Formats: sequence, structure tokens, C-alpha cells
Amino acid sequence: MSSNLFITVEHRQVASFIASKLAPLAVPSNQVRNDLSNIQVDPVLVVEHYDEHPAVQFKLDVADGMGLEVRVKLAEFAANPAGYMRDLLENVQGIRFAALQRRNDRRAEVAQVYRQMEAVR
Repeated sequence: MSSNLFITVEHRQVASFIASKLAPLAVPSNQVRNDLSNIQVDPVLVVEHYDEHPAVQFKLDVADGMGLEVRVKLAEFAANPAGYMRDLLENVQGIRFAALQRRNDRRAEVAQVYRQMEAVR
């Protein structure tokens, strides 16, 4: 008996698993198809230089009116599913926080310019 164990998983199964982990972030939207839990899922091919990588693309809307698009290369996911998901969810939260900070900073800048314009009148 061989000590090597191989399990074959289709991209649909990977997509379903990842969508279930992203589902708590997704809000209902008219912008994306509701394939799995308010998430649009599409098989894609990521082309980098001369290499092609099968992947799954997820599109979803999250709170605060922001959209999120994630592409998961199937080979990278298969190499370490638990680590990949941990890193993905940590990165999504970090990106969302940074985007909210930029949005709030930009609103403060616009409000300051508006106050200055009103003071000049």
C-alpha cells in the first residue's frame, strides 16, 4: 500500500467551500449574481506571463457599499487549504479596514474644503 494519498476535488467543490467562508461578509446585491449565498462564482483562467492557472473568481458586495472580487488559484489553494483560507480572510479584513479609513479620510478632506469655500462667500 502506498503512503501517498491523493484526493480529487472539482473546482465547484472548492468554490462552494470558499463561498461558505466568505458568506458572512456578503450582503444582498443587485450588482452580482446570487450563485452561492449572495456571491457570484465564475471559473476563470489566470494568465501570468506565459503560464495559465485554473482559478475560481468570487464577486460579492460587503457592508458599507463596497464590492469585493477575489480570484483563487486552485493549485495554490490545494497546496494548503487551511493556510490559504486563514490568509485570505485576514487579508480581506485588512483591505476592508484600509478602504474604510481612506474613505473616511477623503470625506473629511472634502468637508474641510467645503467649509473653507463657505467661509470665503
